[in-house]
Order: sequence, then structure tokens, then C-alpha cells
Amino acid sequence: MSVGFIRDKLEIKFLILYVAAGVAEPMPLSDVQALTMIDDGIDYFDFSQCLSELVKTDHLRLNEHQQYVITPKGLKNSEICKSSLPLSVRLKADKLIAAHRQELIRRAQVRSTVERRENGTYTVELNLNDDVDNVMRLQLMVATKEMAEDLAQRFQKNPELKKRVEPRPAQAPCCARLRNTFGDARNTRTSSRAERASVRAVRCSRGRRRPFVRAVLRRTYVIYRLQ
Repeated sequence: MSVGFIRDKLEIKFLILYVAAGVAEPMPLSDVQALTMIDDGIDYFDFSQCLSELVKTDHLRLNEHQQYVITPKGLKNSEICKSSLPLSVRLKADKLIAAHRQELIRRAQVRSTVERRENGTYTVELNLNDDVDNVMRLQLMVATKEMAEDLAQRFQKNPELKKRVEPRPAQAPCCARLRNTFGDARNTRTSSRAERASVRAVRCSRGRRRPFVRAVLRRTYVIYRLQ
């Protein structure tokens, strides 16, 4: 079993405050756990105990959505105590915090909702926002709830519309295309010479064969007369 860099519960609390201060947004329990339990020295029971103690000491608080929010007291103590964390743990936490903040931005920009209609069908509303305003709002009618939820989840995962563009074949230069179309004068002369040579060879071969053919015919005629 590998040994982590976190040694005691006090360092676990420092790490929880460091993560909450870095995200600076309300987080559900699953996100706090995923961003904190990044070292082999942390187990779930110690993490849960330290998290509840931070809420009791007013370093963290729970909002109306049961999400954890860091308090001014927690921000102050996190800034003072973050140097007590091992450097490798802080670097790993920084990478996870940056990825989590990008995911929060994406969640804010890409939204999808599913609503039931009176006739039993469902309406899927897809919204795409940027930093300024709403870019796209699309409402679709779907027959079943399963199809509506699947469409909403697909839009959340991949809202970009990607069109596959086939690469164009490389074109030959203009002079090469003209040669391919009309032929090269030098190739034409070469081919005509080759054709003339082949014709002469055929004629010569026919001329050589004529005496032999005549001899065969004469022999056949003689045999026919002698019978």
C-alpha cells in the first residue's frame, strides 16, 4: 500500500480549505470529495469528519441547495495555512481546480431542460450562451421522456456542431493538367515512332512468312495430284 504526503487531519482541513478557496463557487459534496481525496493519505472517514468540523467552526457553510461555500474566515485561514501543504499535493490540486473551473464555465454556458406537455410529449430546450448574451435557444418536441433526457445529455456533453470536411485531392499544376488533357508533343512523337516501327516489323514478318506459306501450298497441291 502506498503512503501519501498528507499525515494528519489538520492537513486534510488545510487541503479542503485550499480547494474551496481555489474554486470560489458553491460545490456539492461529490465535487469537494473528488477535488480533496487526491492523496493516498486521505480516506473517506477522515475526510467526512474534517468536512463536518469545518462547517461547525464556520470555515465552510451549507447553502439552500446543500452545497458547500467557503466563508471569509475560511478564506483568511486558507491563505495563512496553504504553505503547510506539501508542494506536490498543491500542484495536483491546482490542476484539478483549473479543470473544475473550466467545467463550471461550460455548465453555465450550456444548458438543457426537459418539460412535459399536456398531450404527453416532452419539450427539450437547448440553450448556448457566451460571456455576453444568449447565442442559441432551440426547442424540440420529443415523443418519450427517455429520448428527451438522452438528447439533453448529449447536448450537455457535446454542444458543438462538427461538420466533417473531406480534403480535396491535390491538383497538378496547370501545365501538367494540359499535358494530361491534350497530350505531350514529345510523347506523341515518341508514340508515333514506336507505332511506325511496329508496323514495319509486322510487314517484315509477313514478308518472311510468304515463302514458307507458298512452299506449304505447293507441297499440298503436289500431294493432292499424286493421290
